[in-house]
Amino acid sequence: MKVRFTAILLALVSAAVISGCVSSKEYSEYRREVDSRPFLVNYADTWKDWFCDMGDVASLEFSAGQGIGVYAQPTKLANAGVIFSDVMKLGFRKRGIGFYREVRKEGGATWFYYRDLEYDPIIGTRGLFDKYQRLRSLQDFTIRHNADRHWCDVGYEFNAVFFGNSFFVSPYETFDFLASTVLMPYNLILRVPLSKAHITLPEIDIGDDDTVAQIRREHDVELIPSHDNFPPAETLDELMDFGW
Repeated sequence: MKVRFTAILLALVSAAVISGCVSSKEYSEYRREVDSRPFLVNYADTWKDWFCDMGDVASLEFSAGQGIGVYAQPTKLANAGVIFSDVMKLGFRKRGIGFYREVRKEGGATWFYYRDLEYDPIIGTRGLFDKYQRLRSLQDFTIRHNADRHWCDVGYEFNAVFFGNSFFVSPYETFDFLASTVLMPYNLILRVPLSKAHITLPEIDIGDDDTVAQIRREHDVELIPSHDNFPPAETLDELMDFGW
């Protein structure tokens, strides 16, 4: 009983402190727009975002066409392989399911794995055609591009003449999914009522890809930066002036 009372007391004190805080103009405008949404809209978006975050954790692809090679990625810090392929793929990856064509010429190891990629979506869900989710082309070292799988993703890919397969798991997206799971009670039930009482709690969207992320971008609000590249690689490039 004493523990429960203490927890409730701390929650009330925290809420009172937070409600008395001030925020930036951009964040205030963003929260005003988000909190003005109807309860059922917020409820539906919360479930949608949760399922999408769960789907981001892993990807699975099958390919048919001419290709040969193998690639292993125990994170991009230790990846290695070589692949030459021109194939059609059927797969599920980053909120997109369907058919698409890929032409790839790549090889190397660790920080110096180079990829020449052309991606052409054919038919499938909207995620296949979203330029923010899938790069249409790449001619660069892969460690510099998180949109072409995150730098800490783990997985493999192979092409055996006429058939290929790939499977990847993302620790980054796993943490994003776990955060969404922990915050579901607040986002489903408490967010709108608390906003009516002018109580604003911190938000956590590690992947910066939930429904309200688009509203944040419109108001120039960034809560948790989602880097397009691997920052140490960019820092080294600036220091050594590689000119990549």
